[in-house]
Amino acid sequence: MNIISQSVQKGSGKLKVMVKDTIDIQGLKTIAGSKALLEVEPAHDDAEVVKNILKADCEIIGKTNLHELAFGITGINHAFGTPINPKYPELIPGGSSSGSAAAVAAKQADFTLGTDTGGSIRMPAACCGVFGLKPTFGRVSREGVYPPSSSLDCVGPFANSVEMIEKAMQIIDPTFKPAECTRTPKLALLNVKADEVVWNCIYQALQKANLETVLEKVEHFEAAYDAGMQIINYENWQAFGELTQTGLIGSDVNNRLLKAAQTTLEQVKQA
Repeated sequence: MNIISQSVQKGSGKLKVMVKDTIDIQGLKTIAGSKALLEVEPAHDDAEVVKNILKADCEIIGKTNLHELAFGITGINHAFGTPINPKYPELIPGGSSSGSAAAVAAKQADFTLGTDTGGSIRMPAACCGVFGLKPTFGRVSREGVYPPSSSLDCVGPFANSVEMIEKAMQIIDPTFKPAECTRTPKLALLNVKADEVVWNCIYQALQKANLETVLEKVEHFEAAYDAGMQIINYENWQAFGELTQTGLIGSDVNNRLLKAAQTTLEQVKQA
């Protein structure tokens, strides 16, 4: 199913866990779904989140596949194969944390870890029909996560229930404490550009769930999105740009990186 990039047997406990192959596990290479990183040195230490998992009665059983270099939203990987979307095999798994979402959907793990810079947990969670959470930036340690420097990237969990998401958060962030909802939640739909078929699916799901919603337009939303992309493009070029010289990166990611190279420091400052 192309879900697991490397099999692991580390730790022991009731909960089975997998982590995205951008997260260091001591003794294993962190290759981020790219042939360009196959010759890197094995990690000298566990990432901080891995250490927390191993302290918490969990067994890590695999590293998961992803959209190459975590730079894409489809989850398609031309180097090692695309993870099958277990619930919707004819559809993409979403990216970049495609393998992490698919592993949970296939019930191969109790929870998995992904990373999210611009949707890389939220997108595959939606595509694979599981729960995914991007925590507040900086809440969960990125020590031992590739690339080492990012202004937006977060580590977060996937699971098949909110309860397991809460448990996973308590494991990877010992300061996390679930809080009860004290008032009726309000749900708003963001008025953004989307295909009619997408809107129809959303409306049908809301009607089936008997949820009342309001349509909202957030001022400066598109400007904020554009600013975020400037930062993502600039930082990804700084992190991965030299890999474009290897000839080993898939054409989709290679082209995105070459386009990202055009982002200037001045544009980032304005963002």
